[in-house]
Amino acid sequence: MKRRTLDIILAGGGLVVAVLILALGFAINSQYSFAQNYVKEELSAQKITFTAADKLTDEEKNWKAGSACLVTYGGQLMQTGPQAECYAKYYIALHMENAAESAGFPGATYATLGTTRTDLSAQITAAKAKNDTAGAADLQKKLD
Repeated sequence: MKRRTLDIILAGGGLVVAVLILALGFAINSQYSFAQNYVKEELSAQKITFTAADKLTDEEKNWKAGSACLVTYGGQLMQTGPQAECYAKYYIALHMENAAESAGFPGATYATLGTTRTDLSAQITAAKAKNDTAGAADLQKKLD
């Protein structure tokens, strides 16, 4: 094979690879933009606004190492993935933990409280079937 033919083949191959990489770059950029806009639209539609930093309790500001993000995003409308992560990990989690503890289920999570609620409902039904109204009332209090 002549040197000139080999040069043309390699240059053509390099050009094809460059065009493919450029097309891939445009496709990836398009998908990135779509994802960013989609997340922003969906979160904005929920109209979740962070509590203003000056209205946060000391516990909310200092609960865990990352909860300082609640101060950073204070008063802002939730529109990004990092904001949603902050809200879920530090605001909702703290309030869920406190609610579970005050209800007498320390350490419970949203998922485990669902199981607890189902179990208590079944126990209430069983107590009522046995005409144990006092037991059913006690269980209902615990469920409430």
